[in-house]
Amino acid sequence: MKTIEITELRSERLILIPYTVTLCENFLNNNFNDLDILKLKRGEGWPDADVLETLPRIINNLSRVEGPTGFESWMIIKKIQERLLVILVLKVLMRKPIAVT
Repeated sequence: MKTIEITELRSERLILIPYTVTLCENFLNNNFNDLDILKLKRGEGWPDADVLETLPRIINNLSRVEGPTGFESWMIIKKIQERLLVILVLKVLMRKPIAVT
């Protein structure tokens, strides 16, 4: 499957960023420098236990493909008063893609 070239999607209120193996590994190691590079600030209590439990699964799913295809997990960031707060992770387990005709 083809990998996506999108590094982020932006709307008026949200930013979506596909997880990568590097991002996940860094977050698991309490390394949040990638957020600084992306000009994002961590929300209070992020990453929580659910996110930390999910990151290894995301890494596992990403290891099956050459890179993000759009069918894996995305970080969803809500813009609040010009501060960006990472608020949740979209939990998408690797599934067989459905062909659309």
